[in-house]
Amino acid sequence: MTASTQCCSSGAEIGAADADIDPTKFDSIMSDSRLFEVRIITGAAGTILRAESESGAAGKAEELIRRAHHRGSDIALTVSGRDVQAVHRIELHLASTIHEVERA
Repeated sequence: MTASTQCCSSGAEIGAADADIDPTKFDSIMSDSRLFEVRIITGAAGTILRAESESGAAGKAEELIRRAHHRGSDIALTVSGRDVQAVHRIELHLASTIHEVERA
């Protein structure tokens, strides 16, 4: 089972149609159970980050969030992975990062 949730900097959930990204194009990648995937949408651009470790996924995503915020972009993200608890920890970390950069 793959865990996947979506959130954005305003705290509202988004759907794939809202982000103009076809999630079916990337589903085959998640068949590798070692991967965590973070999809980040900033304005009109989208980035898919993949890592084998929880900390690797969180670190890559945090760096991109900080750069996107510095440019003034809105940020929406989706986290996916086989380990539901790890996905939740990544989501909490990234939500905290978004909150931190919005307050700065």
